[in-house]
Amino acid sequence: MSNHVSALYGYFNAKNTDEFLVFKNNSKEDFVVIDNIGDKFITAPIDLTTNEIEKKYLVIEQKSDIENPLIFEKVKIEGGIKVKDGG
Repeated sequence: MSNHVSALYGYFNAKNTDEFLVFKNNSKEDFVVIDNIGDKFITAPIDLTTNEIEKKYLVIEQKSDIENPLIFEKVKIEGGIKVKDGG
């Protein structure tokens, strides 16, 4: 139950802000950080042309080192992000 509350809280925060941290995974897919829990980021795939995230999440550790750095870019998204309608 608390996982759902955390996800909703993260979505509410994402919807009400306009600057996000975005990174690319190994497949060059864009992911946006929507929240963090302890030392982990909650991320979601994002389409930066529509500002929509998919209804799936990826939890990643905040670890980074010189050989395998996590490189984030701060991206301004006017109006926040939206969840893609899976219809």
